[in-house]
Amino acid sequence: MTAKKRASRPRESAREEARGAYREAILAAAERVFVKSGFYSTRMADIAKEARVAVGTLYNYFDSREVILADLLSHRHKEFHARVVAVAVSEEPLTRLRQIVDECFALIDENGALFATFIERGATGEVDIERLQIG
Repeated sequence: MTAKKRASRPRESAREEARGAYREAILAAAERVFVKSGFYSTRMADIAKEARVAVGTLYNYFDSREVILADLLSHRHKEFHARVVAVAVSEEPLTRLRQIVDECFALIDENGALFATFIERGATGEVDIERLQIG
């Protein structure tokens, strides 16, 4: 491997990290806008403004608000799954069920507004996350 190739790897890694940080910032901004304005009232320009990026930059990361919502819901779904699995530790079935239910309610409390956006968009279940991407 040449010295030039070795030197470019850290730069590529830094670029990937920066790109990931932009994506996360855009998703966080989009969540705030969706929660405040609702899915149908939100424009890509609103998300870009909240994220403090140009609209063109936003389109470099996401093709549409549907894709943004789908990615956001996918992130939240993974978080939900991880948290429920982490708390469901009891060997006693009823206690374990109680742990799962309690964590589900805690997550609904924390993300209720985003859940409302999911429902506003016409989703009715987990399988609809895939449908939202087609939008």
